Parts: sequence; structure tokens; C-alpha cells
Amino acid sequence: MRTSCILFVVLFLAAKAQRVVPAALDVKDSYVNAMAVLDDQLVIGGRFLEVNGQVVSNIVAWDGQDQVVDLGASLNFYEIRAVMTYGTGVVFGGRNLPAYRKVYFWDGVTTTAIGDYVSNQVNCFAQFNGDLIAAGTFTTMDGVQVDRIARWDGNAWSPLGPGLNDVVRSLEVFDGQLYVGGRFTATGDGSLVLAHLARWDGTAFHPCQSGLNAVVTDLQAAGDDLIVGGAFSYSGDSSVVLERYARWTGTTLEPLVAGATVGIGSAPLLVPMGEQGLLIRLTDHDDLVMQNGMLRKAWVRGVRCTQEFQNEIYAGGIMEADSAVTAFGRILPGSGHTEFEVAGMRMWIRSDGSLCDDAEFQRPDMVPVDHGGASAMYASSHYVVGYVGDSAFTSSFSPYNADNGYSQGPRCTERNIAFTDRYRRTWPVDRGMLWEHAANWSEPGYEVPEVIAAWPVHGDPGNNEPSLIANFQDMDNDGLYEPDEGDMPAIKGDKALLVSVSDQKADTLTGIDPSMFDSQILVHGYNGSTDPTLYETVFVTYTFTNRSDRTYDSVVVAVHSDVNIGGADDDFIGCDPELDMFYLYNTDPIDESLFGSLGFGEHPPAMGIVGLSAPMRSFIYFNRVGSSIMNDPRTTQDAAYYAEGRWKDGSPIINTVTNEPTRFMFNEYPDVPGGYHQTVAISPDRRGTASFGPFFNVAPGGRICFDMAFVFARDTTQDNIQNTRVLQQKVIALKEW
Repeated sequence: MRTSCILFVVLFLAAKAQRVVPAALDVKDSYVNAMAVLDDQLVIGGRFLEVNGQVVSNIVAWDGQDQVVDLGASLNFYEIRAVMTYGTGVVFGGRNLPAYRKVYFWDGVTTTAIGDYVSNQVNCFAQFNGDLIAAGTFTTMDGVQVDRIARWDGNAWSPLGPGLNDVVRSLEVFDGQLYVGGRFTATGDGSLVLAHLARWDGTAFHPCQSGLNAVVTDLQAAGDDLIVGGAFSYSGDSSVVLERYARWTGTTLEPLVAGATVGIGSAPLLVPMGEQGLLIRLTDHDDLVMQNGMLRKAWVRGVRCTQEFQNEIYAGGIMEADSAVTAFGRILPGSGHTEFEVAGMRMWIRSDGSLCDDAEFQRPDMVPVDHGGASAMYASSHYVVGYVGDSAFTSSFSPYNADNGYSQGPRCTERNIAFTDRYRRTWPVDRGMLWEHAANWSEPGYEVPEVIAAWPVHGDPGNNEPSLIANFQDMDNDGLYEPDEGDMPAIKGDKALLVSVSDQKADTLTGIDPSMFDSQILVHGYNGSTDPTLYETVFVTYTFTNRSDRTYDSVVVAVHSDVNIGGADDDFIGCDPELDMFYLYNTDPIDESLFGSLGFGEHPPAMGIVGLSAPMRSFIYFNRVGSSIMNDPRTTQDAAYYAEGRWKDGSPIINTVTNEPTRFMFNEYPDVPGGYHQTVAISPDRRGTASFGPFFNVAPGGRICFDMAFVFARDTTQDNIQNTRVLQQKVIALKEW
């Protein structure tokens, strides 16, 4: 039976979202390529040299708890490329030193070689007609000419027909035949043309129509089709457009995506995820999941392999982590770091509270979707300064949430795996989902969406978590969150995303005196594009809970941002205290692309960060590099001074027009002749901190709410300076709204 072409529809459904969370096995250094299960042990291979503090040799067996066995000790493997369950054990191979180039077998106790010397690396395995098939870059095995693909019959290696004339990258059994993909163009003896894709029927190789015009990197059976991924763009005879991925139906090669005429990806990879579908790599940074004939966005970026083990799905690769990458973890339902789109703006939101900063892959992401793909913000975050007398307390003042950043979840006694599973995530919800829940929660067979069921309302008092974390609609007013009884999240806007974090990891940092506030961050917006005030505006509601034992005389909230209008190093920054706003604009009428960041081109926009529920107390601009008193804050005192509109040595800002101290740097618009605005690019890469408040007498357990907005403004008939006034008028209208 043939299936129809998949429609190119990408669904952004929280109900289908997945995330990578830590596992009890901590794999350090580089990546994981392949996994297999033998009895009650998970075998993990790749390129890594440390597991749970133990030095290992790139392949281990793990019992799911504490026991780790190094299977590659003394074998000098540089990298394990392939791992597969075979017979009563596990077979593995890859790249290693010449003296150790063999295929190896682990029976659960001992590692032994299968046969003898392999002339080069092993890329993949398969089982076909009772034989073990190995393929890669080798040309001989045990001194026998095999030309990149060979079979083991239980006693010896032998060639698979005439072999192939170049590298084999992938093997897959489909519809009773063995399919082979790679860089080859013919059989090893040159007698048969095989353009990067071939099938072996047990006796001979055969072409798959005209094949592909470039290398095949991955093969995966999926239902009634064989999915093929690679660097190709056409069929071998150029008659069919096949951008990176194709479907082999058993008789024909067809596009994976109906009507695709442009490249869908540059780093093809296919990873089966069991009942969740097939993970398809679009680029180095973006994946989709194919399930039931549909494509949906996958937020588990960087996955190279998955394996079900002890009722969990484990993932290996180079995957997202808090501020780096991880090689090994578990896949759970729910959204992790997420690209959130609302009101014509797309922004990256991290589960540790950093907004816009895609730290793993070092790219900005606050993109107005109607303006060509350039970003208007690199990173933004917040910190809370509490004052007791003359003493200031604060922490987590990096927009990128690096070493002194926030941790997922509230302050607690123990951050164990159960805690991480619950809080290392985001919670995206839209109004339609809530309406559907309200209408159907009592209907037989209705399933509560995962994100509604997991909404983090109540903390665990046994772990010293607060009793109330996130707001909810309590339909029966009993104080308990019961989504099965119709309760649901309380949100603002048409679409919202919640993040829950704390500054607990700053408790032990030198030079940091944390204010000890938990932060609930609700990012939201309105999708009706007919209202220009709300379109291309993203709101953020912060709820801060004092988890210290101090009553603060006053508290201020600081918003600190690394703001880039497209290209990073050609921007100016300013503020409007009357509108409680600081903003960024381009230095000249054309915003060029710089250092890999896409520019907006002509008529560059202005971007504002606006306080909505408390007055702006101060604004200061500082530099990435330069004088030590005016670069990134390093200590609590640095951050407190910036929140007071002072330099890091405590000295005031001086208005260069009046020569008077001020708490508001560059507080006049750039079209004011002789005004106090930026005229010289002092240092590249604009950064700024504004504080809002104060809020008085905040006792232990006390909560503060603060609303702000990111406002994008661009009139394509106006220049860089005029668009600052376009922004001003939009913010005036927003405040009236």
C-alpha cells in the first residue's frame, strides 16, 4: 500500500511537545551516536571520556542506576559510530587506531572481537537473512576484499556481492530487502550504476530507479515507506525535486514534502522515536517530528539517537542544556526551551528565564515575522534588588543566565530528578486550548492536555517549595488545582507561556548576596493584527515571591537587555522616562547584516522595553568591553548600582548637555537638536539596564507583580531616527490601552 505525500504543515502543539531532561547517568564531553539494550542494561556509544565521574572509552553499559561498565577499555576507540543488539549480545564499531580496527561483541560480561582486522571505520550495522551486515569506509576485513560492506555468517567475514565503490553511511531493512545509502555511485567492480542508494535482495544489488544526485546519509523505515535523507536535491536523472529527504515507496522515489522546491534542510538525520514518530533534522538547530502523515515542530534539538529503556525514552546527541549542550538525557512530554510566536513576534524563551537568547546555538531570536527574518533583541532578563537599610541584595543579573543566572523551579531543599522533571520546562497555553478544556473536561473520553495537567500551581511543602506557585482558575473555589474537575491555568492574552525560576544557585557564589526571590514569568500577547498597538508587542508579567527571611524596606525590579537591531554593532540606545521606556535604534538609515546577524536593511526599526505597572526609576547604558566601571556587572554591588542609575564605582551618570547628575542616561530623542542623546558609538554591542519601582515593605512570602512589554515599531516610509518617534506614539497608545 502506498501513502500520499506528506503535506507541509508544521503544527506547534503544546500537547505534542517534548523536552530533554537530565538522566541519572551524566555523560561528559562531546556526544552520543548510538544506543542498544541488552537485557537490563543500556549500551551507549559515541565520543565521550567520562560518565558519572568515571573515565571511560566512548562506550559503556549502564544498569539505569549506579553501575557503569566500560566496554571499550584498552581498545583505543576514537569514536563509536554504530551499536546494535545482535544475537545474545551487542555489536559495536567505529573509528579507532589501526591495531584495534575490528568489530567488537559484548555478551553482557566480556568484550571480544568478531573476526580480525578491519581496514577502516565502521559506520553502521544491520541484520539481514540471519547474517550480521557491517558497512563503512573499509575495503578489507580479515584480509578479504569486501569493498565497504560485508557480512558475518557466524564464522567469517565475506563480501556482499561485488561491494560498493565508495563510503556507506546507512543500512536499513525494508520490505524484506536490505537498503544501502552512502557516497557510492556503483558496485565495487563498476559493473552496475548505483547512485547513492541501492537495494540488496539477498543475491545481488539493484538500483532504486535513478537513485539520488548526491550522498545519502540516513535511511529509516516508516510505515509503508522508506524515508531517505541526505545532501541530494534531485533524483539521479534530475527529473524529480527531492530536497534533502525522499520517500521510497518500494517502486518509486517521491518527495517527502508535497510540492517542496526549496531546501528543507542542510544536516539530514532520521531518528525513530517509537510511538512519538520519526524525528527529522531540518538544520543543525531545528527538527520536525513526522507522525500520522503530519509534521510538527520538535523542540528536542540536537538528538542523534533514542532508545527505550526501563520504560523511559533516552536520547543521545548534542542537545540543548541550561547554558551549554548535553550528550545524554531523557525525553519527557512538555516544552523545554521554546520558540514562542504571538502577535507577529517570534522569540526564544528559555526554561531558565532568559528571553530571546538561544544560548546553545549562539543566535538572537526576537524576530518580527513580517520583516525578513532579522532579530530585534539578542537577550533580556531581570533581577530583583531588595534593600534593608543601606544593604542591597540581588543576584542573577546576566541576560544570558550564565553562571550567576536563574535555575528552573522555586527555591527548595533538594533539586533531585523528580524536581527537575517537573520544572525544567516551559508551559505554553493558548486561549483556544482553555476554551476547549472548559467545554469538554466533563465529557467521556476527554484527555486533559499535558500542559494544563502539569501547570505548576502547588509546590511540594516537603521539599520546602511554596504552597502557591502559578495562578489558576479555581472553578469550584476549593483552593486545589484539579484540571480533571475543570480547573485550568490563568493567563493573559490570546497566547501565553509560563516560566518558573529562582536565584537559588547564586547562594554560594562569591561576591553575590541573593535577594532570594522566586520569579514566575508569563510571556503573552494578542494575535489580532488589526490593532496596530498590540501587533508586534509582547507583554511580560513577572510575579516575584520573597523566599528570604528578610522584610525588605523597598524592592526594585531591573530589566537588563543586550539589545541588537539586526546587525549588532551599529545601534544607539536611549530612554524616555515619561513613558517608562528605554529603546534601541540604528545609527544610520541602513541596518546592514553583521557577524552573521541578519540586518533589517533600509528604514530600520526601533525597539522599546516599557514598564507598564511601575514607574521607571533609572536607566543606564553600559558596554560589553571598555572601562571596568561601565561594563557587565559582576557582583551584587555592581548590579545594585546599575539599578540605581550609577556606574559600578558608585559615581553618578552625568548629563553631557547640562553637566548635571542624572538617573536617566540619553533621555532625549535623537531628533532633538543639541539634546542629550547618543551621538558617538562609544563601544560596540549596546546593553542597558532599567529599574522600576520601588515596592515597599515586602515581607517574607510577600508577592510583587510587575508588567512590562517589548514593543517593535517600524514604518517603512521613515528612517532610523523617525522610527523612534513612531515607537513613542505606539507606546503612548499602548499605555492608554
